[in-house]
Amino acid sequence: MALNEQDTSAGAQAHYAAAAVEIGQRLAERRTSRGQTLEEHMVPLRTTRHQLAALESGNTQVFYGRSYYEGLLARYAAALGLKAEDLLVSLRPAPSAEEAPLPEPPIDQPPASQPEPLADPPHLRRQRSALAVACAVTVLAIASAMLVWWDSEPSPAPTATTPGLTPEATPETTPEATLEATPEITAAITPTAGPAATPELTPLATTPTAPAPTPVPAPAPAPEAPALRLRAGNAATWYWVRKANDEVEQRSLSGGGSVAFDEMPIYLVVNGPDEVRVEVRGKEVRLKANDETGRNLARVGRIALEDLAR
Repeated sequence: MALNEQDTSAGAQAHYAAAAVEIGQRLAERRTSRGQTLEEHMVPLRTTRHQLAALESGNTQVFYGRSYYEGLLARYAAALGLKAEDLLVSLRPAPSAEEAPLPEPPIDQPPASQPEPLADPPHLRRQRSALAVACAVTVLAIASAMLVWWDSEPSPAPTATTPGLTPEATPETTPEATLEATPEITAAITPTAGPAATPELTPLATTPTAPAPTPVPAPAPAPEAPALRLRAGNAATWYWVRKANDEVEQRSLSGGGSVAFDEMPIYLVVNGPDEVRVEVRGKEVRLKANDETGRNLARVGRIALEDLAR
């Protein structure tokens, strides 16, 4: 089984193989205790009897990669009523002593004593005392000057009033009385007969109103890139994919052709990866041939595709 997605050290491989055998025994014991056969789980899990038998025997070489093996293992364990998370955790080796986190100190440990601050020299204390006294004297002097200025500011003079005169004592004069007393003025203000002159009205200049600006339509949002897109080069090629809905598809691509997937597939096999352009959510990634048999094939799972696009 290809180890391009996990730790490839000898110790990790040995632990993975041993854990796979132990997990397979638990799966077989669980299935037989429930009186079930492998054929009963083929259709619900969309797999073959050969792969289910490989799960129970711990033969991981049958599967394309660890991601596919662990995915089928989780679904089979759930079908048998087992906790898939516990089985998957047992496949990972325990961290070594060097990787283990350091123990934290106990909560009730008293904090380290802090050194007491050194006392100031005598001459610094005298300087600070003199500075404080000078500041206090300055503040008092400013306050005294403000009080003297406030007391010396002149007050506004009262309004003079004439005694004996009230608003009622003021004689009221009417236009009629004034005209009778002064006939000269009456003759002066008497209007002469004649048509009244009408002033000419000058039309006001009107300012043309600027037309309202035409609203500019907002640009249409760019279409969202598909989860995965394959573009063939000049030569024809083919691909094999297990989609997100667990459906298997194998098709050929002509030179310059492309295919897109809206959801990230579970597993992907590409023939001639050097001649195929792969885009993950709009970002181009490069796949390399990693087939164990030496064929020019690239085998990669969903997690590895997501990691390549980051």
